[in-house]
Amino acid sequence: MEEEISELTRSLEKLMPWESKMDTASILREAYKYIRFLTAQISVLKSMPSDSNVKTNCGQGNGEYKALGHLSRQQML
Repeated sequence: MEEEISELTRSLEKLMPWESKMDTASILREAYKYIRFLTAQISVLKSMPSDSNVKTNCGQGNGEYKALGHLSRQQML
């Protein structure tokens, strides 16, 4: 059982967007925070219009970000 937990913890560590080695408690703590972060991102994306050509405030004016105004939700990901 302990070996299985260790193996699953290492598998979880490989899924996270960092490269440093951590102890089990740190892996679980950081994974929990990362999952909460991803959940918040999903909530924000769900609240955005899904129309493929919705104009956003980023597209206003003349700047390097003008092209962002024509990105769809999927393209922003």
